[in-house]
Amino acid sequence: GLPMLVTPFLLAAGALAGAGMMSPTLLVLVAAVPSIAVDAGWYWMGRKKGLSIIGLVCRLSLERDSCVRKTQAFTSRHAGRSLIYSKFLPGVGHLAPPMAGLAQIGFSRFLFWETIGTLIFTISLVVAGYLASIGVHWPGWSRLGASVLYYLPIAFVGLVAGNVGWKYVQRQRFIRSLRADRIEPREVAERLGSGNQIIIDLRHQLDVLHDPRSVPGAMHIYPEDLERRYQGIPIEKDIVLYCT
Repeated sequence: GLPMLVTPFLLAAGALAGAGMMSPTLLVLVAAVPSIAVDAGWYWMGRKKGLSIIGLVCRLSLERDSCVRKTQAFTSRHAGRSLIYSKFLPGVGHLAPPMAGLAQIGFSRFLFWETIGTLIFTISLVVAGYLASIGVHWPGWSRLGASVLYYLPIAFVGLVAGNVGWKYVQRQRFIRSLRADRIEPREVAERLGSGNQIIIDLRHQLDVLHDPRSVPGAMHIYPEDLERRYQGIPIEKDIVLYCT
């Protein structure tokens, strides 16, 4: 159940099944049932603990500043189906179950989509390994396979290192922009009622569901709607944006 490790294991196990050394049916069950059980646990933690659990998981993300927001937007757009898509999206799959709990998706509905998503993911990898072990017979395959085995790890490490480096650069730019444009909550509180500032609450609907409190007088606009609703914002005033 560790992140990233299940894929090569399932591919290898599928190849062993193709060689007659494993039962494909038993393999799918052994991989899928524990996954569904663990994700059900994450679902209930998200339902009971709310955003604190999502924030805890997002601390492991390369994009932890925007991790919660992106996952909320993805879950809202796709609802239960996100439990299928997310299995194939690195960085989203482990967040979808607690986010489903936070969104108050019914447990039976969660279990339905979670089971379908887990089975599709597991069967796809097992079948890929199975077909690779029984269907490839042509001259030069051994030489090609050796080259792939040699260069694939190098390419994988290079991609991961490049991705981590790029995310780090993006994060530093983001932090610098926050330092330049930040206003302290105390300053906002002192200016409440002065009429020279407008406050915009950018929180996602799932944040509001978890904690409906808001700064007095704030306009509630989702970031996705800013371009459409900006004309209703008085630009002659200082505009203060806040989220979670």
